[in-house]
Amino acid sequence: MAENLNYKTAGSFCYHDSTQYCELYGRFYTWASAMDSIGAFSANSKGCGSGTSCFPTFPVRGACPAGFHLPTLAEWKTLIATAGGEYDAASKLVSAKRLGTGFNWVDEGSDDYGFSALPAGSVKGYKGFYGVNEYASFWSSSEDDWRRDGFYVYMVAKYNYAVYLSNYGKLDVKKSVRCIMDGERLETR
Repeated sequence: MAENLNYKTAGSFCYHDSTQYCELYGRFYTWASAMDSIGAFSANSKGCGSGTSCFPTFPVRGACPAGFHLPTLAEWKTLIATAGGEYDAASKLVSAKRLGTGFNWVDEGSDDYGFSALPAGSVKGYKGFYGVNEYASFWSSSEDDWRRDGFYVYMVAKYNYAVYLSNYGKLDVKKSVRCIMDGERLETR
């Protein structure tokens, strides 16, 4: 998808509870809601909540619409490698449009792949809404088996461009979601 998911489900939030921000940035999701741990859409990730080990059947549809799935960590790595690696990918995946919202990003990206990343930030436990206009972060459907954390992608362009892969507590943070069409192949525009 060329924009963040904006499907209202339990465990999803708009920045400052404003539909205006949801229209711009999409919604933030807990890992459990991104994975559809209650099994509302499919059973392939049912029970994948916080504090539990998860054994989903891939691809994980999660909160994505029919015919799409939540990307795995491997799929995120493929996108990053295709777009030039961790230090070049962000500039090619960041939106080429300024929306007049006061981004703190270095500059518009070239958006070579039509990914159109926007700096939605995330929601972090005690900090609340955090990093809007500074970075973008997206859940994957993969988890760190040892720590029971969910893996995510972090894209920053504040002082320079970079893309990082990391993991974080599934319950402690809410991130954006991008969906991939089932059977999709990466291509440059």
